Amino acid sequence: MAMEPPAVPLHARPPWRVVIIGASYAGLSAAANLLDLCTGRPARFSCPFPENHQRQTDIPVQIIILDERDGFFHTVGAPLALADPKYASKFWTLTHDIPGLKHPWVTFIHGSACAVDVQGKKLTLLASGSAKRSSLQYSYLIVASGLRRPWPVVPQSLRKLDYENEAVGHVERLKEGGEIVVIGGGAVGVGIAAEIHHTYPDAQVTLIHSRDKLLSSEPLPDQFKNQVLATLQGTGVDVIMSTPVLDVYTATTNAEERQILKLSNSVQLEASYVIKATSKPVPSTSFLPREVLNDEGYVPVAPT
Repeated sequence: MAMEPPAVPLHARPPWRVVIIGASYAGLSAAANLLDLCTGRPARFSCPFPENHQRQTDIPVQIIILDERDGFFHTVGAPLALADPKYASKFWTLTHDIPGLKHPWVTFIHGSACAVDVQGKKLTLLASGSAKRSSLQYSYLIVASGLRRPWPVVPQSLRKLDYENEAVGHVERLKEGGEIVVIGGGAVGVGIAAEIHHTYPDAQVTLIHSRDKLLSSEPLPDQFKNQVLATLQGTGVDVIMSTPVLDVYTATTNAEERQILKLSNSVQLEASYVIKATSKPVPSTSFLPREVLNDEGYVPVAPT
């Protein structure tokens, strides 16, 4: 009778290769927790192991993180980063400066995903600065590429130095003062309007929203939304509600370029700078096989 070969201990087998696409909140969290668990520690942010818990043997793993940016951008802080120059650099951390992932098992690749062969467990990618695609075999793939959002929700630059220059250009426009109009009263628009008015109190800041409540797409109680409106108005931000912006164009008035906004109530506004915070995010999944996506480009997953 043939006998099965003995199982290879986890610590003695070749390391599993886990490729993570995306180095934002989800991707970095997955990498950090996986690294913890594979080195016998409790996953960060989870409940601690009981006192009598015996440390497990390390499970060898090679974690490769792929992202178009050369660092992690703190997206939630974007309104402040793009209003106050002293914060701009702090919100972008280069990958090699992330303390929790400085480990020999972790590698970062600055580049973009091109295609995924699910059956063959192979990722095709284009490294930054290269004209030729390369392939990468994996044991497991974690897709954390998230959503593409336009400026000014997130910066469009892929390198920290370019981002800092992008932020400086934006800040210089704000420093000129005048009439600054923010279109869109969602979380981003409210944050941008508030940070600009706080940082540049002499600027005339106007927030225009098409709905009758701020944060209209957020699952928040009306009492909270009403308080946000009252707080903005109390600090000096002009808020125009229930009024969609139909068009924005540039005109020259007294040898000065001005932004003209046509509103749905037939009113026209002039501004020195217009910031649009209304666009819909798009899933960053074009590299995945069509059969794993729904009609909107999202990956359907099981409820957890």
